[in-house]
Amino acid sequence: MAPWKIHHYDTVASTQELALGEARRLVESTSNHSRPGDLVSVHVANRQTRGQGQHGRTWLSPRGGIYFSAVLDSPPPACEPLLPLAAGLALARTLHRMGLEKIAVRWPNDVLAGKKKIAGVLCQSVILSQRHAAVVGVGLNVNSRPASLGPQLKDFAASLLSVTGHRHDLKLLRERLLNELAEWIRRVAEEGYDALAGELMAYDALGGSQVIVDTGGQTVAGRANGFGPGGALRLETPAGPVYAPSGTIRSVNGGKIRPEG
Repeated sequence: MAPWKIHHYDTVASTQELALGEARRLVESTSNHSRPGDLVSVHVANRQTRGQGQHGRTWLSPRGGIYFSAVLDSPPPACEPLLPLAAGLALARTLHRMGLEKIAVRWPNDVLAGKKKIAGVLCQSVILSQRHAAVVGVGLNVNSRPASLGPQLKDFAASLLSVTGHRHDLKLLRERLLNELAEWIRRVAEEGYDALAGELMAYDALGGSQVIVDTGGQTVAGRANGFGPGGALRLETPAGPVYAPSGTIRSVNGGKIRPEG
């Protein structure tokens, strides 16, 4: 039996909101029975009405997908910036073991099947005094067709159904994914970036591509060339290498990666 507790809902606004609420209660509590970085609970929904993506975007969540937000107790500070990539690797490895080819992780928080997005990750933290918790949200398109996500996404989104041609057992797939996620979280908590380095390069969707990245304070263009410590994206620019610790990919090889660019 898994060591974490699962809260299962049919329809919610957002599993991320529910998990953040639990994370706040966790950091306010005086008791602590888990090890730093332990996955303590998971909020799962069959459908979300206000699923959350990065930077306030919406993650469309019709029935037939896997949507959950996992609560982590006190992950080591050096581990937290690595959580999106660790979750992306957990997704990629789970799908690869199912026999899917051309699965890749696109920094900072996307998983691709071919050139289309099949899953996304959203990581957030709750901090109070000396105690903190983190939430890792995952959305995976499984038994839905990309058309159900709206015509604007047909060129950008994929699902397991659209890739494999058949439906999948959501419960079994979610269990495999959670086990893989817990393992990668444990590894980055213990080893930091070194735990990810080899696998991350093997699954890197951006290596060698010309990308434009919005880092929040500036826009940087360059050729993606791996990662730096902490999981920062390394860009080769005319002025030399630039490391983006976080940000939003605006384009890859001159093409859009989402409808709004």
